[in-house]
Amino acid sequence: MANTRLEKCIITKYTGNQHVSTCKTRMCAAHPVDECKMVFHGQLDGKMPSMIVYDTKTNVLSAGVRVPPTLLGTRALNVDQAIDWCVVGDCIHCICTDRMRERDFNHHLSYNMVEERWQEHEVIPFE
Repeated sequence: MANTRLEKCIITKYTGNQHVSTCKTRMCAAHPVDECKMVFHGQLDGKMPSMIVYDTKTNVLSAGVRVPPTLLGTRALNVDQAIDWCVVGDCIHCICTDRMRERDFNHHLSYNMVEERWQEHEVIPFE
C-alpha cells in the first residue's frame, strides 16, 4: 500500500499516463555517471515511495530502490525544514532535522546513486 502520509506532495501527470508525486524535500540530483539521468525521491503511479530515475534522453521514468522504513515513516518527507539533504560524490545524504522527534528519531542516511542502495550512518546529535 502506498504511503498516504505524503499529503503535501506535488502530483504531476506524466507521459504514458504515469503519475509522479514528489515530496516537499524536493530531493533531486544529476546522476553521477550517466549525464542523461536525474535521480529524485517520490512515488510513481501511487506505489511505495522510492528513488525514481528520469532518463532525459528516452523520456522514461522508472522506479528504483524503495525508501527505507526509517525515512518512510517520518514527518521529514512532508514537513518543511524536517530534513536536510545534499549530494556528496555518488551519494545523496539525508539528515533528519525534525526537532519534534529528536528524542526518538535522529537519522543520517545516504543513497548511493551508482550502486542504487541505501546506507544508514551514525546518528548526528543535535546541539
